[in-house]
Parts: sequence; structure tokens; C-alpha cells
Amino acid sequence: MINLLTNAIKFSPNDSVVTVEVIQGSDNQISISVTDRGVGIPAEKMATLGSPFTQVHGPYINKEQGAGLGLAISKSLLEAMGGMIDFHSVEGQGTCVTVTLQAAGPNYAGGPSL
Repeated sequence: MINLLTNAIKFSPNDSVVTVEVIQGSDNQISISVTDRGVGIPAEKMATLGSPFTQVHGPYINKEQGAGLGLAISKSLLEAMGGMIDFHSVEGQGTCVTVTLQAAGPNYAGGPSL
């Protein structure tokens, strides 16, 4: 979550809002979405998003760039826990990143979950 929030802030103008939404689905899954109104991700970068060393550059970035590993590590950890990460973005309008994991219910017997 820190990586998703940091990216949303990094690629947004100073006066914009980053929204976090948590939804529990009927299938006992939890989805957490982080949405910004920043620069968005170019369509040609969407296919490689979440791959190691992939970076998107934007006009609002005035901090150090990093190595392009944050989303790749986040994606790998989520998949190892049986979850998934989904990206929706429109260049110039913003990005929504949604993480989905199985919630631990009353009959939880162990294993990966949120």
C-alpha cells in the first residue's frame, strides 16, 4: 500500500487529491483502490506495468526516481498471497490501481489472506 500511495502522490500535482477506497465483495474478497488525478500512464506503458525496472516519467516528479522495482515487488507479493493487482489509467486524467485479496473469514484456517 505504501508503494501505491507513494506512486499516486509522486505522479500528481501538489493541489490534487488521492482517494483510497476499500470494498468487501460478496465473494469474501477485499478490494483496495488507490486513485489519483495525475498524469496517467501512457497506453504503450500499460503492457509492461508491474515488470521490473519499468518506469513512467511525469511532469510533477521532482523527487528521486527510484529503480522501477516498487510495482514489480508489490505485484509479486500479491500474487504469492493469491491476490491480484489491476491498473486502469487514462493519460492526462489519472490512474486507479486496485489490489484484491481474499478476506479472512470466521472459518479461516490459515493461508494467505488480508
